[in-house]
Amino acid sequence: MRIHNGGMTLYLLLMMLGISFFDFRSYTIPDLFQVFLLIGRLFISTSMKEICFSAANGLCVALPLFLLRFLMNHLLHQECMGDGDLKLVFSLGIYFDLFHDLLALLFACIFGLLLSLFYLRKQKRMIPFGPCICGGFLIILLWNGP
Repeated sequence: MRIHNGGMTLYLLLMMLGISFFDFRSYTIPDLFQVFLLIGRLFISTSMKEICFSAANGLCVALPLFLLRFLMNHLLHQECMGDGDLKLVFSLGIYFDLFHDLLALLFACIFGLLLSLFYLRKQKRMIPFGPCICGGFLIILLWNGP
């Protein structure tokens, strides 16, 4: 599924920039960002069938991540990924097809590894994964074109 509107592309870029900035500063992604992403997707939808298909794409990506996070949290006894990151994967995943969602997650993981190499050397804290997710979807957004 392609994003047909240049205005929607700009909207997604600005949303991802805001999410990345907020997550870097506070290690949280407010639900208001997810609401705006969902509303934006509703504006470009042409039918109920398209909305259901988009929601299924988002769930196909977010649900396995939820199960993986649940398993890792119990095995490591610490939080591995926050709820905001999972909601963000769903909220951005509804804009693209399943192939592009998975490719975006691959890029997000690569960005997360690179960020952890540089970020964890300076600080012994968690890395914010929201900017990595946004970076992965940004590559897909720019590659896929408006």
